[in-house]
Amino acid sequence: MRPARPTLLAALLLAGTEAHAAPFTIGWVDPATSTSTGCIYNDLQTAVFAAPAGATIYVKGMNPLTGTIFLTKDVTILSGDLSAPCDDNTVSPLFVDATAAPRAFTVTGGATVLLGDLHILGGATAEGGALWLASGTTLHLSRTDITGGDAIRGGQVFVSSGATFSVGGSLLTEGTADDGGSIYVDGGGTAILEFDTIAMEHTADRGGVLFVQGEALVRDAVVAFGEATDGGNAYLDGGRLELDDGSLLFGEAEVEGGNAFVTGSGAELVMQSSAIWGGTAGTGGGGVHVGPGARLASTTGSSSAIVGNLAPVGAGISALAAVITLEADELRDNLATGDGGALHATSSLITLTGTTLGNVNPGFANEATRGAGMFVSGGTVVGSDVQLLGNVAATAGGGVFATAGASVTLDDATVDGNQAPTGAGLHLDALSAASAALTGGAVTDNAASTDGGGAFVGATCTLTLDDVEVADNTAASDGAGAMVEGGTTGVARLVVRDTAFERNLAGAHGGGVHVRSGAGTDKARLDVVRGDFLDNEAGITTNSRGGGIGVQGGSLVVDLLDGSTLECTGTCLTLDGNAADRGAGLAVFAGGAAKVRRAEVHDNTSTVVNTGIGIDAAFGSTLLLEDSLFTGNACPTGAAAAVAVLASSVGDLRHNTIRDNSRRGLLLGANSITTLHANIVFDNNAGVTIDPAASAVMATCNDTQGSALTGTGNVSIAPAFDAGGFPTASALIDACSTDPGMSLSGASHADPDGSDMGAFEVPW
Repeated sequence: MRPARPTLLAALLLAGTEAHAAPFTIGWVDPATSTSTGCIYNDLQTAVFAAPAGATIYVKGMNPLTGTIFLTKDVTILSGDLSAPCDDNTVSPLFVDATAAPRAFTVTGGATVLLGDLHILGGATAEGGALWLASGTTLHLSRTDITGGDAIRGGQVFVSSGATFSVGGSLLTEGTADDGGSIYVDGGGTAILEFDTIAMEHTADRGGVLFVQGEALVRDAVVAFGEATDGGNAYLDGGRLELDDGSLLFGEAEVEGGNAFVTGSGAELVMQSSAIWGGTAGTGGGGVHVGPGARLASTTGSSSAIVGNLAPVGAGISALAAVITLEADELRDNLATGDGGALHATSSLITLTGTTLGNVNPGFANEATRGAGMFVSGGTVVGSDVQLLGNVAATAGGGVFATAGASVTLDDATVDGNQAPTGAGLHLDALSAASAALTGGAVTDNAASTDGGGAFVGATCTLTLDDVEVADNTAASDGAGAMVEGGTTGVARLVVRDTAFERNLAGAHGGGVHVRSGAGTDKARLDVVRGDFLDNEAGITTNSRGGGIGVQGGSLVVDLLDGSTLECTGTCLTLDGNAADRGAGLAVFAGGAAKVRRAEVHDNTSTVVNTGIGIDAAFGSTLLLEDSLFTGNACPTGAAAAVAVLASSVGDLRHNTIRDNSRRGLLLGANSITTLHANIVFDNNAGVTIDPAASAVMATCNDTQGSALTGTGNVSIAPAFDAGGFPTASALIDACSTDPGMSLSGASHADPDGSDMGAFEVPW
């Protein structure tokens, strides 16, 4: 047990005791007759025994106790009251000095007691250094100060099971105990701190100020500056503590729970319009630590703040196999030297509604090594209208870091302004089988000093974005909007549904998304259903690839429509206004593989000659391109092309329309193998350029500018396109064998009269 510390306040109180060395006078008023005894007693215990039940006893002077005062009946004891039935109206508060006694007051016999305007110096005993309440009793303190007190349980107050203790407008300081430096609430007991009460500067092994097995309420009151091994201000051992416009401030724990430690089945800390500020813990939970079977919650319609706490892990909240339910609360300015700035959750269930983690204003963000907003290891996070703002991680996951199979589901979340070297917005840890899903909301203005400005998806993990805006994120290297990084096992996967990537900027590759895997592997993947990649840029460095999407890695799969699991009608992918040195819309390189169906690729800009502007497949890559439209793609100088299959890559292009691009339509490079079927390549600066060293070109039923390709059914007929993109030349309608699949216009190619050339099938 920590020793009591003398303070200036205690010294002043003792000095005040000496100053009131005048004779001790006591009188009481009979509740039945309202008659007064006058001040005829000089011993409080004698007066209590003599007074009838329900009497109001008035005292003044001092009472240095040699033994505990027993309160066995309903009684009110007031001091310094101008209505006291004594021989003058001098206000003279009662000092009860129990330093030479076990304690000041013991309440028994089912009594209901009110003590008002007292100064109590606590004694030393096993339970309750100042006050002890037996089962069935009620004690209320009003405008009463307690200084000191030392006990094994409840340095100042012990509340038995079935007893109720309340205190208002009072100051409680300098208690010490093994459990509950100021107040110990036994199972079934109740303690209420209210009306500007302050309990501060207490010490204990567990619960510097409060130890609660029963129930406690801090209402419009402050619990502060407690010190303990666990639970600097409060320790809940299966009990319940409610903060109602209450505050836990600047608690200090050597191990866990700077302001509060909550553990045990049924233990619960509930907040309503309250504050948990400035706590410090040596291991975890600077603000609150919530252990197995316990719960931290905020009430509906309230707003509480967990601010400015410090710990190695979970500076704001640390949760282990616990339940956290927060609504409309704010967690900011919490600093973890390890993981989890605002929240560190292990194998826990977290529900967040309208909760803000962080703040975009400088100096108010949460900070951590990983997961400055949230670090989630295992367990589940479910959130609605959550804001992750301005959090800063030293290594990964500025907003969220998820690992060890964690599942994070956020609806209408705002992930904005977070910073980290990788995964500034969200980071799913490699080899951890973590998953995250965002529906609605936005991932914006996040900045990574290496990869994954908006998000980083590691090996074996899956991130799903559904109707999300991913905009204005930056990465100094790859994947400004998102980075998908494969490993040696499992698959890293990003699934995009009805989501827009806009104005993201990468220093190297993948302005919108970059997908990367080691050579000869199939470990990273992007699935897009109705995704828009608009005005993204790769290319702060030279030789950048993939303004909209970059795909890098051996046997890497970017499946823009996986027919076995995902469905899309009409336009599935839009690549518009993106910029990069190579493959401004989509770059597939270093053995990557991409399947692109029903895409619109417009107005992208590349800078390197002899490469693809809209799509560039190079260095042993594979490209399947079907039912897609390319227009307005440009390169300032040189012989670039809207689509290029280069450098030992394999291309399979079917039912595409490539027209009105500022450079050539199609470029087939050395050692490439390309199959062309039912494409229209016309009205570009030039038609199709085939390198003499190309390995093979198999062409059937294509319409190409300049001259017809070698092969069956190929023509060179200038089509006129109507407003819907359909060629009006009758020779291009029903010109090819009936094909499976759906055109960009939504009509099937399975026309019994034959399929049309190009991306649009004339309805039949």
